[in-house]
Amino acid sequence: MTLIDLKAIRDEDIKNKNSTYIVAIKKNDIYFIRDELCMVESVDDKHFVFFRPLDGKRYTMLENNLKNFKLIPNN
Repeated sequence: MTLIDLKAIRDEDIKNKNSTYIVAIKKNDIYFIRDELCMVESVDDKHFVFFRPLDGKRYTMLENNLKNFKLIPNN
């Protein structure tokens, strides 16, 4: 997944009034708990911002950190 992909999905979710969720993968290098649900708040050309409920913080990460997450589809 790239920032372009995530931005397109986030924009579509905003249009449909849905939230965009990501979860940390099993072997991530940012020390998040596996399958921990986080809500994507914004995406731009250089980074993405998400809310992590476990610690109540917002995180801003660069595209290379997307490898630590997988997208949860909205149905």
